[in-house]
Formats: sequence, C-alpha cells, structure tokens
Amino acid sequence: MAGLATDPLAVGKAALAAGDWPAARAAFEAALDRDDAPEARDGLGRALWWTAGPARAIAERTHAYSGYRQRGDDRAAAHVALWIAHEYQVGVANPAAAGGWLARAAGLLEHVPQGPDHARLELVLCERAGERLEARQHAKAALEIARRLGDPDLEIAALGRLGLAEVRVGAVESGMSRLDEAMAAALGGEAADLETLGELCCNLLAACDQTGDVDRLRQWNRLLDEATHQRHELPVMSFCGCCSAEALIAGGRLEDAERELARALRVEDRTGTHGRCVDPRARLADLLVRQGRFEEAEQLLPGADGDGWTVRARAELHLMRGEPAAATVVLERRLRQIGSESLLAVTVLDLLVQGRLAGGDLDAATEAARSLEALAAAAGIDRVTAYAERALGRVAGAAGTAGGLEHLERAVAIFSRLGMDLEVGRSRLDLARGLRTVDRRAAIVEGRNAMVALHTARASYERDTAAALLRELGDDSRPLAAHAVQDLTPREIEVLRLLGEGLTNAEIARRLFISTKTAGNHVSSVLMKLGVRNRSQAAAVARTRVGHEQGPG
Repeated sequence: MAGLATDPLAVGKAALAAGDWPAARAAFEAALDRDDAPEARDGLGRALWWTAGPARAIAERTHAYSGYRQRGDDRAAAHVALWIAHEYQVGVANPAAAGGWLARAAGLLEHVPQGPDHARLELVLCERAGERLEARQHAKAALEIARRLGDPDLEIAALGRLGLAEVRVGAVESGMSRLDEAMAAALGGEAADLETLGELCCNLLAACDQTGDVDRLRQWNRLLDEATHQRHELPVMSFCGCCSAEALIAGGRLEDAERELARALRVEDRTGTHGRCVDPRARLADLLVRQGRFEEAEQLLPGADGDGWTVRARAELHLMRGEPAAATVVLERRLRQIGSESLLAVTVLDLLVQGRLAGGDLDAATEAARSLEALAAAAGIDRVTAYAERALGRVAGAAGTAGGLEHLERAVAIFSRLGMDLEVGRSRLDLARGLRTVDRRAAIVEGRNAMVALHTARASYERDTAAALLRELGDDSRPLAAHAVQDLTPREIEVLRLLGEGLTNAEIARRLFISTKTAGNHVSSVLMKLGVRNRSQAAAVARTRVGHEQGPG
C-alpha cells in the first residue's frame, strides 16, 4: 500500500478502475508534475473523458500518442490512435480526422503481431462503414479476434457493436440477443474497464431506439441501477446526456430527463459534439409531444435528423395536431427505407394505422395492420404481438366489424405484462372509445384505467384526452395527481405563482416571454398535476402553498 501511495501513476490507474474520476485526474496531474510521461498524459485523457468531454480528452491523448511515438512504442501509439479515431467518429462528428487517425493506427499495426488493437481496428472500421452489411462484417471480425485472444472487454465491446449492426440490417432478434449477452457479461463483472460498459450502454440505447423496444431498455436499466449502487454510485453513463436521460425516463423521472436532455443540447451547441447514440433533440421532442407541448417540440424537430425517435416524434406531433396526411407522409417515407418486413417497422406501422384511420383511409389502415400482424406471427415476440393486436382492434372498430374489443383486450393484457404503461394507457383509451356505444359503464371504467396508466407514464396530453372522453360519458373523474407543489417543474412553479396573481394565459405568456399556446399548455399541466379543476383552485394553491422563496431553482 505504501508503494501505491507514492506512485501517482498507480494511484491514477486504481482510481480509473474505481470510477473516481476526480481522484484519477489529480493523480495523473501529480505524475505529470514529476515527469511528462505519455502514460500520465494517457491516463489524464481517460479521466477527462468522463468529466470534461471528448475535446479535452483528445488533446491529452494526442500528447500521449506523440510521447509513445518518440519512445518507439508503436503498439501503445496505435492503441491511442485508434481511441482518437473512435472519438472523432462518434463523439465529435469529424470523419476526416477520424479517417486520418485510423489510417495512422492501421499503418503502425502492420508491423505488430496480432493483438487486441487489431480487434479495436475492426471496431472503428465498423463505425465508419458506409454500408450496413460491411459494418456487420467488421464487427464479426472484431468478435472473432477478441474470442481468440480471450479478452473479455474486447469481446463485450464487439458483441455490442455486432448487436447494433445486426439490428440496423433488420436482424433484430439476433442483434438484441447479442446485446443482452454483452450486458450480462459486463454486469457480471467481466468488463475491467468502465469505458466498456459506458459504450455498451450507448449501443443498447441506440438499438432500443431503432426498434422501439423501450421495455428491454427499462429491464436492463433496473439491473444497471442495482449494479451502480453496489459499486458506490459509479456514474457509468455520465459522459452521455442521452444515456443519462434514458435511465431517468426508464425510472419515470421525466422532469429530470428533460433537464438532462436540455443540458446535452447546450453541450452540443458549445462544444460541437453530438449525441453518441440518440439525437437529444428528437428524444426531447418526443417527451414534449407526450405532454402536449407541441410548439416547443416543433422548434426542436427541424434540427433533428435520422430515424427512431425523430420519425415517431414528427408523426405523433402531426397526429396530435390533427394532421394525419402529414404524419402518413413521414411514416411512409421511413417504411420505404426499412421495409415493412423488418422488425424496425413495428412502431412505424403502429402509427401508420392511426394516421390512415384518422385520414379516413380504412383500406390502407387495414393493410398496415395486416403487415403488423404478419410481423408478429414471424417474430413470436410479445411486444410485437401487442402492437398487432391493438392495430387490428383499431381497424375493426373503425370498420364496425366484430372482434375489435377482443383484440384491444389482448393488447392491454400483453402491454400490462410487459410493464409498458404508456401503451397500456393508449390501448385502454381505445377500449373506452370502442365501448361507449356498447356499455357506457364499462367504457367509464376503461377510461378511468386509461387515465391512471397515462398519468403513470406522464403522458399528460393523452391523459387530458381520456378525461375529455369521460366527461362526454357523463363521468367527472380526474386522473391521479400528486397534490404536491414539489412535483411541478421550475417553469410550472412560475406559472402557478402567476395564476395566484390572477393572470390570464396571454398575460402569463408576456411575463415569461413565451407564446400564449405554450402558456396554456403549462397551465393545463399544472392543473392536472395538482389535481384541481380550474384556475381558481390553482390560484388558491398558489396563495397558500407557494412562497416567494420557492423560485425556479
């Protein structure tokens, strides 16, 4: 122990392994005060990656590369060059710099016997591959080398990259199985480096985003949270705002997730980095759409490009604003890209059924529902079956044919078993609509159940829709509410205080420099969260339970 205490390099390496980034940084800086050794620069770069972002980390590890080259250590120099190439590719979005560093690493490795860095070379080639099949081949090559060398960290990294590559070519079941295996190995203690787990979490998130498999992400997040507590709150996803936000969403902490995604956007704008797995603009837009904050979501979406949440958020925004034709255009374009036989099409077809029904095209909606049914039969996956049952139920309800309610009930049962609260709420709302001309009392029961599920999922806009349906049915139930000012966001507390002053939506908008529509959305959210019926009751809450010291924080 005495030797470790006097050797800052050893202290820094131990701190990195323990996830104590400030201690690692301090130790490597102390080592540099003694000697400008490349190992110290290298370690400092690794510590800074977690706390200061890729730019600072790249700068330090570039110095390390230079030191290794001057020493004639081509293996170590190639190792660092590959890491820099990876960061330029996925963290900074500078493919030219990534290509240059990759070529340099490949040249150095030509003269070195095959080892772990040859697998890392394949992984970077996988990330840069323009063709998805080519990416899968590079990931397979990396996995073969890792297994031949018996390197657990490399094997986990390669499994994660191969899993994501397979998902992207449509081999969803195989790809997700590889990601499950990699997560099991990483959480089972086989990964020595926390970077391995961090990057794997990004790959898992990207794959779940592509497939809409939120339940799988939620299940792994539970185990990841347990492992994090066991390892003294290791911030394994702190380097990525999107990953952190997804963990918060999976835990039901949507307000915290919104703040984390907003922080990720600020970091992007300041540093020029971009989301390593999911575009934070698209993910934040999805959260805003759920809450009925359409204007704010629309401001984000023009800057969001790609697939996954971008397509869903755009389509749902159009549907909720009563623009089914625009939603259908977005969804059909995406369907042409991925093909209706790919499991990537599940959530696209689900929304397409809604869009075509809303547009009055029953035949086209039926066609989309049948495609979803065929996918479910081929895949044998409960989540897909639930979406298909709901689509068939919606089509049958619109056509007035028998069996619609039974399809919807089966969808509710499966979504409930999977713990997918948002989809449970949406399906129960469909059931309530289908029952209103058959059994009013049963429709009210389903409407109340829908409100509970949608409240749990924090889908306030759709929860309001369920409340409106109940009012049509003669029921004045309200969704469950926390009745606590502490549950309001900082902006909602501001709005509540202004309601206490008796301001109208237009006056609130002027005071907060937002649009009247956005102010109205905030007011609706405040009323629902507090469980009050009108502005007067909210004003009473503001006057009795919100002090001037309770600011936005």
